[in-house]
Amino acid sequence: MSRQIAASAVARCPMSVATAYAQSFLRLAEAGGPEARVFAGPLRRSVRMTFGSSIDTTEPGRVNEQLQIRWSGRTTWLPDFAGTLHFRIASIQTTMLMLNGSYAPPGGRAGAIFDALLGKRIAQATANDFVRRIAAELERSETEWQEHLERHVPPRVVNDR
Repeated sequence: MSRQIAASAVARCPMSVATAYAQSFLRLAEAGGPEARVFAGPLRRSVRMTFGSSIDTTEPGRVNEQLQIRWSGRTTWLPDFAGTLHFRIASIQTTMLMLNGSYAPPGGRAGAIFDALLGKRIAQATANDFVRRIAAELERSETEWQEHLERHVPPRVVNDR
């Protein structure tokens, strides 16, 4: 039995650079950095994470990049997850991140009962937290880039002849 899950967040970051920033975050997660830690209710667990990119054609009239994300909890109590992170323009300076995926509750019938009672809420909170953390990284990266520009790019002089 597979459960569907979805989460979203808006990041103050232009769509034009959002995917690249998200890929940087996920590369660190893939390497086993703290980005690979998921928050399952009160528990924190490092997972083995992988990702890849493909073309997202689900938005009519537009072709975007999307990221496939998988993680394995490497334990019997944390389900494996497989999903897709989509990026959409929310405004000129903001991007909507949407994670859609699935997991199979571990533990057979007992796990299915636990999932129905509490596990699905834990899984939703985990997905929400993960997307918020990616959005925060997009914002941090964009702020860092803008500060770099302010320090190193001279202001444009307008000639009013």
